[in-house]
Amino acid sequence: PCILYVNGKCEGPYLLAEHLSRNSWADELGHNRFSFHSCNGPREKTSARYVALQKWAMETPAPLGMEAVAGQADIHNLAAYMLAVAYCGTVNGFQGAGVLDRTEKEPRWRWVAWDLDESFRYTSGFDGRREWEQRSWGWTYKHLGDKGYDPSEVRITLFTRLMDESPEFRRFFQRFVTDALNHG
Repeated sequence: PCILYVNGKCEGPYLLAEHLSRNSWADELGHNRFSFHSCNGPREKTSARYVALQKWAMETPAPLGMEAVAGQADIHNLAAYMLAVAYCGTVNGFQGAGVLDRTEKEPRWRWVAWDLDESFRYTSGFDGRREWEQRSWGWTYKHLGDKGYDPSEVRITLFTRLMDESPEFRRFFQRFVTDALNHG
């Protein structure tokens, strides 16, 4: 947050933000040895490694286990991202970026939340319900053929497959949500 002045006139409180980009993440990480995928559309060239992750998520035979996903993506980050989108009722929660820091001993994809401005305020009355009555888990848990499902959205694919196919992940996620909501 900041107080914005234009030509000496106070315009009031504003929020300074930098758009997620490869350059901003190079500054954040302090190096350029990472893969970056903008989930906001074709602002930047899609990383071949991210395309490989999308293909792997879609084509790995069932059952997809938590250990296999943990070799590709940060499970805690994925769980936190999905809980945030569902809990906040974020209609457009799948923007942001995927980042793979290749300097880590075991590099895994992590996602950066961005532009969650449609949280707690879905004003168009989706299905006639009020904001707090929304079925927000429906934005995080989708199958091929479901309304609004985009197969390139690997976070939804991984989460849905883990919830469907991995009892270990379901137990982990139940503990994760319980601890998060109980300030554990």
